[in-house]
This record gives sequence, C-alpha cells and structure tokens, in this order.
Amino acid sequence: MEQRADVIIVGGGVIGCSIAYYLGKAGVKAMVLESGELGGEASKAAAGMLAPLSHTTGPSPFLDLCMAGLRSFKDLPDELREASGIDIEYIPRGIIEVAFNDEEKKRLKRLLNWQVESGLEIEWLDTKELRAIEPALSPDIIGGMYYPEEHQVRATRLVQAFAHGAAKHGAGFKERSAVIGIIEHGHRVEGVRTTGEEFYADAVVFATGAWTDLYEGLLQIKLPVFPVRGQTVVLRKIPSPVRHSIGSSRGYLVPKVDGTIIVGATVEAMGFDKRLTAAGIASMLEIAPRLIPELADADFLGGVVGLRPGSSDGLPILGQVPGWEGLYLASGHGRDGILLSAITGKLISELITRGDTAIDLAPFSLARFMA
Repeated sequence: MEQRADVIIVGGGVIGCSIAYYLGKAGVKAMVLESGELGGEASKAAAGMLAPLSHTTGPSPFLDLCMAGLRSFKDLPDELREASGIDIEYIPRGIIEVAFNDEEKKRLKRLLNWQVESGLEIEWLDTKELRAIEPALSPDIIGGMYYPEEHQVRATRLVQAFAHGAAKHGAGFKERSAVIGIIEHGHRVEGVRTTGEEFYADAVVFATGAWTDLYEGLLQIKLPVFPVRGQTVVLRKIPSPVRHSIGSSRGYLVPKVDGTIIVGATVEAMGFDKRLTAAGIASMLEIAPRLIPELADADFLGGVVGLRPGSSDGLPILGQVPGWEGLYLASGHGRDGILLSAITGKLISELITRGDTAIDLAPFSLARFMA
C-alpha cells in the first residue's frame, strides 16, 4: 500500500510528536510512524523537569538552546490545552538543588557566577530559608540553590497533547509501524518502507531516540547515539510532604498533581536492557527519605524504566543529514528531551519549511562527527 504526506516523522516520542505539532501549525501535514506506542519509551519514564541549568556546565550554544527550551513553555500549557484539550500539568513552583555537606555546598556556590549570567533568577538559601519553602526537608541538608523559574510538566500528558494537537492540524499517526527501509533517488530521500506499506514525502525526519543508531545501515552513515537506561520509582503520600522538585548529587524528587512523587534516576549504559533491577530500585528508595524523611512511610507504587538517547559528546543531534537531501535528524537529547521538546519541534519545522532557523543549529549538526 502506498501513502503520501508532506513530511514523514520516524519516531513517536515527545520529539517526534512535537515536530508533527509545529509542522501542523505551519500548514504542513506530517505522518508519524512509531514502531511501538506513542510516547511508550523514554517519554514514558521522564520526570518532566524543565531545568536548563541542571545539565549544563557553563555558557555555551547548548545552554542557549536549553534556555530557549525553557522559554518555549511559557505559553505552551494554555496553547496545548486549547489545541488538544489536554492539561500537561505544568507546575510553576521552582526547583531546589540541595547540599548535604560543605563540599557539595562549595560545588553549588561555584555554579552561581555563570548561572546568574543565564538571566534566570537564582538564590542561595541557608537551612532556615530552605525550610521556609520546603518544611519537610531532611535536617541533614545545610543549604541549597533555589531556581524559581525552573518548572515541570507531566511528560506523558505532554506527548499526548502534542499528538492530539498535531492530529487536529492534519497529522496522521501509525503505531506498531517499524521502518525497515528508505526510498531514495540518488541521495534524495523520497520516503520509507514498513512491512507491507510505502510512505512518500518531500522530507523524512528520524526522531528515533535511543534506537537511532539502528538505522545506520539504512542511511549508510555513522549515527553516534546510544541508549542510557534510567530507572525511577513512583511513591505516593497523601498529603504530599513535597512542594518543589528537589535535586541533589544523589538523585531527585518530582511531586505531581495527583500526589505521586517520581524519584529518580539511574544513569546506566546497559545497551537496550530495559529491566528494572533490584539495585536500581533500592538506590532510588534510599534517596527519597534521605531528602524528605517522611517519605520512608510513603506507598510504593512501582518502578518505571526508560532508555534515554545519549550522544557521544552529550549534545543533541539536530538538522539536515550531511550528504542527503530531504533527510533530517532530531535525536541525542539525553536527559533533556522534555525540556528541549518544544524548541526542537519549532526548529525542525522552521528548517523544513523555511530553510533556516531562529537558533543556529551548526553546533548540533551531525557534521561535527564527520570531520
């Protein structure tokens, strides 16, 4: 069976669905092909923090991209609610990063200089000030950074909202539809093949997350993306003793609207092994009461595991694939897939529809690995 769309997007996680949404807003109809279920992999396990300063180490094009990612969420909750009818559970309550000892305190304070230059509001809070905004914190905590402008969303609902919004703009979706080949003329990509179907389009975007390198053979090019396993656990305590998202060198807590608390997350290079392990769950269960002692009595609701798409230099890979016409890549977002979802969708849509982007994508091009 032969089908046609303006753009084919391979991968139906938060990145693929965001690209479909922003293409739809630009009047371009996309077809999203997902080998499993929409949002069923890394997006399903994401805690949903919008924290551009957490995974950056100083001023850089990546920090600029992350800051743009955060700004993209300013009006997005209302926009997506109107477009899709789905509340992404945006919580604008700030994030705390705590220190348990003098070494951790010094490390956090060293970050202040360049972080202040980011333009975000940042405060160092001593023990008393921390407990004024988060009373249940462990007495072992000696201070921390407070980022009032770093927020959070429910990752699963964000994927749903992007997908429903894209569908309203004419996008199509096919789950359990794995791409097994590309249709090309010379080095011009004209479509893809799945089992029993062919899809033709003017452009093809691979937003395939941790599975990106499996397409190296099809595209005849090295794709330096690999899976990084992240295990989290879900707790519930009513009323919740956690008000803000709380980070530490040991892990984090992210309280949700329904009273659940996500505790995360392991960072494990284990290939495509998606098992929850006793060691991983135990490490998460140790973190929760260490940060908030009351959570020792919380209900344990289970664990979730996802494979994040890491890249060999820790940066996302965005833009047109060198040597190919009509072929684009949006992968390697690591732990920042939710934060960068909207800005990635906007930029890839701009690149396809206008040929240029509001943010220079050169630092994130696949070409950096091909010198």
